Parts: sequence; structure tokens; C-alpha cells
Amino acid sequence: MNERFLRLLLMAAALIGLSLLSLSLGGGNELPAALWGGDRIASLIIWEIRLPRILLAISGGASLALAGAALQAILMNPLVDPYLLGISAGASLGAALAIVLGFSFLSGAFWLVGNAFIFALLVALMVYALARSRQAGSYTIILAGLAMNFIFSALVGGLQYMAQEAGLRDLMFWIMGSLWNAGYTGVIFIFLILLPSLIILLSQAWNLNSLAAGAETAHSLGVNLSRLHLLVVLVACLLTAAAVSFMGAVSFVGLVGPHIGREITGGDHRFLLPGAALCGAILLLGADTLARLVLWPMDLPVGIMTALLGGPFFIYLLLKGRKNSWL
Repeated sequence: MNERFLRLLLMAAALIGLSLLSLSLGGGNELPAALWGGDRIASLIIWEIRLPRILLAISGGASLALAGAALQAILMNPLVDPYLLGISAGASLGAALAIVLGFSFLSGAFWLVGNAFIFALLVALMVYALARSRQAGSYTIILAGLAMNFIFSALVGGLQYMAQEAGLRDLMFWIMGSLWNAGYTGVIFIFLILLPSLIILLSQAWNLNSLAAGAETAHSLGVNLSRLHLLVVLVACLLTAAAVSFMGAVSFVGLVGPHIGREITGGDHRFLLPGAALCGAILLLGADTLARLVLWPMDLPVGIMTALLGGPFFIYLLLKGRKNSWL
């Protein structure tokens, strides 16, 4: 059996083990009571609260890390994160408009996440339009994403200033990232985007591998760089938009997950893409499990935990400073 494939299996086993651990941790012995005791309240806690939260962490973390791995390859920059494209800030603005002003394109159960997703896609379309420009290189897109982050973050800040006390707490949980309101609908929605996106990106694995030798070499091998660039940016935008619409702005998973996956599986994108997704799922699930327990019974936003873990890692990458050390 291929050694890298075996490593993927071990990562999947670690994710399953962490999921079972997270499912069992809490205020009491709910898991045995739900499985064998027939306790109605314990069953509600396990199957309607903890399990959807675990599945959302897995699907959302995998989506962010997969998007990060693809963007780092296509933009040839080891410090690229999906949020550099401004999608998280766009989703936050959509959520802020719904919470503070009551403005939403949708009604009913999807009024908040629907608004966040629409605004996230709006940013994605801006990035897509920019990528169609002949002059839009990798750094142009990165800088444009930073500009969008500044603009949308400023608008969100203005809405924070206007918010009433009741809406301010919900808005802050959204901005910091939280899985407390997880449900099966969000999990299904993210998986319906995650699985086709993984298949699409795996189909481009050879093309992404060829970029490791440089854009000119890839072009000489017959890779359509413009089409590959647009495809990867669009898929990454969709993955990020879906994740942040249900989780809020969870930072650093899209940066750290691909780097850890690269250390485990190597630079071959046939293994790196699923490896990064598994790492992202493990990272976010582990961070959320800590966030649930560290200040029990308070629920710490998971975005705070990922920032505390990801910030030092980002500094490490900056200090490491070896050219192409991420390949």
C-alpha cells in the first residue's frame, strides 16, 4: 500500500477518534445514557446538539483547508489564506446587515445564513471578475482581496457601532466564529459543496503539481494556466463562502491545515488535497472541543481558539523564511 495513502487513512482514523472523544465530553455521561439508557434529554444533547456541531466543524474545517491548499498552489504563495480574498468579510457584512438592520434577501429559517452566503458570493464574483482580467496576476488578486477585507470590515465596524445590545452579542459571535448554532441543514449544505469541489480539484492535481516547477514549465507542458487559475479561485471562493455562512469568521484553518497536510503527505496534490481537508477538519474540531471545555459551562467562540493556535504558527512561517519551503 502506498505510504502516503496509509497516512491519509491514519488521519481519517484520528478524525474519527477525535469525533468520538468530542461527542463524549461535556457536562455528564450523556453518551452512554443516549446509547443504552434511553435517556431522552441525553439523546437530545448528543444527537441534536453535539453531533451537528461536530459534523459542522468537520465539514467547515475541511472546506477552509481545501480552499487554502488550492489557493496556495495556484497563487504560488505559502502565506495565502482563503480569507485574503475578502470572502469572510463579505459574509460578515451580510450577517451584520441581517442582525442589526433586519435587511435580508431571504426570509424564514435561512434569513441570516442566506444573507451571509449571498454577500460572500458577491465578493467571490468580484474576485472571479478580477481574475478574468488579463493583467490580474497572483499578487493583484491577493491585494484586491485585502482591499475588500478592509472595505467590508469597515462597514461591519460601522454596523457594530449602530447595533443595540441584543444584536451586538449575536454579531460578535458571528465575527469571532462560533459553532454553537450548528444544525444538520448547514452540514448538508456544506458537504454538497465540499464533495464536488474535492473531486474537481483532484481532477486538476496533475496541473497543480506542474506549477511547482514554475508557470513557464507548466505552460510548456500544456497546462491552460488561465482556465486553471479561474477554476481554482472560483471553487475556493464557493468553499469558503459556504463554510463562513454557517460558522462565521473562523481564521487560520485555511492557512495552517494545508501546511500540516503538506508535512504529512508531501507536495503531490493527489494526496495533499484530501490530506489538507482532513487536517482542517481535525484542527477545527479539536479547537472547538477545547473552546467548549476551557471555560465550561461558558461557550468560547471557536474563532478565538483558532486565532490563538494559528497566530504563532503564522509567525513561525514568516520566520522560517526558506524559499519554496512549502512545496
